[in-house]
Amino acid sequence: MKKDVFFPVGGGIAGASVYSTIGGIGVLGGFGGLGIGITGMSAAGTVIGSAFYGAAKGIEDGDATAFVATGLGAIGGICASTIIGGIGVSFGGSAFGIGMCSMTAMGGVFGLGVYGLAKMFSSSYTREPIAETFNRMEDRISDMEDKNFYEAAYNQALMELNPIFQELIWDQKFNAFEIEDELEILKGQIRAKKKLDSTWNIDNDFSNFSQNNFEDEYINPEPESLRIELKENFVWKSIKVLTGHTGEINSLAIQDNIIASASEDHTISLWNLETGKHLFSFFEPSAINSVAINDQIIVAGNQSQKITSWSLQNKTLKHIFSRKSYDSFYRDVYNTNCHEGLIFSLVLSNDGKTLFSGSGDQTIRAWNTNTGEFKFALTDHTNLVLSLAITSCDRFLISGSADRTIRIWDLNNLSSKPQIITAHENWVTALAITLDDKYLASGSNDETVKLWDLSNLEQVYSLKHDAAVWSVAITPDGSTLASGSLDKTVKLWDLASGIILQTLQASTPVIFSDNGKYLITGNSKNQIVIWQRTSTNNQLLIDSEITKQWWIVLGVEQSASTNEIKVAYHDLARQYHPDLNTSKESEKIMQIINHAYYKAKEANRDVDSVRSPI
Repeated sequence: MKKDVFFPVGGGIAGASVYSTIGGIGVLGGFGGLGIGITGMSAAGTVIGSAFYGAAKGIEDGDATAFVATGLGAIGGICASTIIGGIGVSFGGSAFGIGMCSMTAMGGVFGLGVYGLAKMFSSSYTREPIAETFNRMEDRISDMEDKNFYEAAYNQALMELNPIFQELIWDQKFNAFEIEDELEILKGQIRAKKKLDSTWNIDNDFSNFSQNNFEDEYINPEPESLRIELKENFVWKSIKVLTGHTGEINSLAIQDNIIASASEDHTISLWNLETGKHLFSFFEPSAINSVAINDQIIVAGNQSQKITSWSLQNKTLKHIFSRKSYDSFYRDVYNTNCHEGLIFSLVLSNDGKTLFSGSGDQTIRAWNTNTGEFKFALTDHTNLVLSLAITSCDRFLISGSADRTIRIWDLNNLSSKPQIITAHENWVTALAITLDDKYLASGSNDETVKLWDLSNLEQVYSLKHDAAVWSVAITPDGSTLASGSLDKTVKLWDLASGIILQTLQASTPVIFSDNGKYLITGNSKNQIVIWQRTSTNNQLLIDSEITKQWWIVLGVEQSASTNEIKVAYHDLARQYHPDLNTSKESEKIMQIINHAYYKAKEANRDVDSVRSPI
């Protein structure tokens, strides 16, 4: 028992002892008469004992709240005396009266007692930080003999991590309650607004993007994409590594089962998603910054300010895009330099008729994909245009720029000024839109990923990396957001809540397959990595061949630092620990994870002393 509890308990016992000595007490006042038995005497003793504790703590801590509580109690006693007048008390054949002064003193004691109880209940035991628990556990595992490793390591993990996981479970429950309350408030507000206007209905024909009308018209009665539901847990595992590029991969695009990759090595390569087989390569005279693809063409923008397209079916050159201009003799001249700056971003309209390009010359230009001819330019940005995205109805084009703004262009009304979002503190380098056109994700050099509600252009949340974010992608079902950063990680987030799901040792760029089952990323070795989404109760980790390679089990590179290994192990433990994962294989998988971590520690033992711990 905590020593603090002796004060109220001792006071209660003393009150009971007084009762046994003098018997009951009678109280008479303007309210009538009443008797005080052993329960009342014990309660009074408890309050007095708590008052002593409160006085001691107040003096010890120098807490002015103790004096405030005493003063409030005294004022309460004065008010009580004013209302009910004097009180007469009798016990053991004796009687005496209690006036205002005594009532004031009693009120002060009562207030100090309440303060003491509050201090008692608010004090909590100190808990060892999670990082220290984790480090103690890993030291114990590292010292174990191989023959006893599986059973002992698992038991250690179970005992040490269990309170941490229980804390996480309760935190998740309380967060869920708070979210549900917020959703109820949100639903109430939504019901009071207008229903979805026909211009924002199934056909997604965005007739008016002015922010005032937008807020009234684009309101969904049931924001289903924001609901937090218990779902089957998934984990992303690397299943294929595609090699062939000799330079950094700048851009990825996908159409059905064909991946297109653009690289600093002057090539665009096509790959089969299912088999990982290299299909074809196109060559350009300079490094390629961006690539786009649909079921008809592949388009590339290079650092020579040119845009080229090829037929996807027969792999032949289709167009070198050009700007028609006029020289001093008014003769037609075709300028094959599509921009006056580097081409950073390309996006094809969903109907395949128009290509949009963003450039270092601060402009966005539109091109006819059938003829390769220039159509029009958008010139409102004041710095490099680094990223582009288009809504599913082809009505709105969204651009991100080094001028730190996101601009939304109404393609049906080119004379109108774009809507502007200004919240990032650095270049806006990446954009992605959900297929239902409800949410926009933006990545920036300010190391954040932000999610925007397109119904009112308000920020939903902001997520953090440790370096600039250069690529973002959203699964077709709108459930998961991926962000690729220069910190050499790709993070996967739950789109609805912003909760991080997994951190991969990979790099920008990032894209999802059309069915959402695969994630395609770059890595630090100029390779393309294909990750597959699998349920946590799958047999992938139990495969004997995989368990031989600890870095694959932990989802890190073989050259990963001690810190990266620890973080990966901790993340996997949170996913597979039997207290959180009820699948039949969780114990076996947890043992394999522990074994992989043990092997990783063995592999890195020689350099452990020069690497910083968590």
